[in-house]
Amino acid sequence: VIQRTGFVFHQGSDFSTPIGSQISGKSSNVAPGAQDIRLTAVRESDTTGSCEAFLVGPQTVSIGHTCESPGNCSATGNMEVNGTTVGSNPAGSAANTTPISIDFGDDTSSSGPLRLRYYDAGSVSLFAQMPLLDDEGSPTGEVIAGSSGPFAIVPAGFCVEAVNPDLACATVGADCSVGAV
Repeated sequence: VIQRTGFVFHQGSDFSTPIGSQISGKSSNVAPGAQDIRLTAVRESDTTGSCEAFLVGPQTVSIGHTCESPGNCSATGNMEVNGTTVGSNPAGSAANTTPISIDFGDDTSSSGPLRLRYYDAGSVSLFAQMPLLDDEGSPTGEVIAGSSGPFAIVPAGFCVEAVNPDLACATVGADCSVGAV
């Protein structure tokens, strides 16, 4: 079966650049590591057979994320897309989604910006789906869908607190000697 429509997760205008590593708790469009993450709907052209933009303007798309590694999500509500918490799924599942309004722009841009924020660490992927409508706005029974490849979410940093107060640093940023308990 050849899929004639699909969603593509990518960076900027480059469809071949996937979502890169993210920093936990930080919006994906903020430095360091800022990315212009986008979602584009494409379809096969009836006349040329090549890919062309499929959706323009504001559209409601169901988006979710899958926890790839570890395979179970630690808590619901870990992933935000454009400020909205999206459905959380264990590895191999795509049952939980959340409808998000995305503006795909006009015929010249035809892609919608995505701001991601994930509050945990690990490897995740995103997926999107939307029912196709006929000219009267009624569902056709077909769905446009797509998913990102897995991408890493790394911790912003680590905080280590001494269990033994005698081994704790006296001030923040102080050089401490290593001790054994």
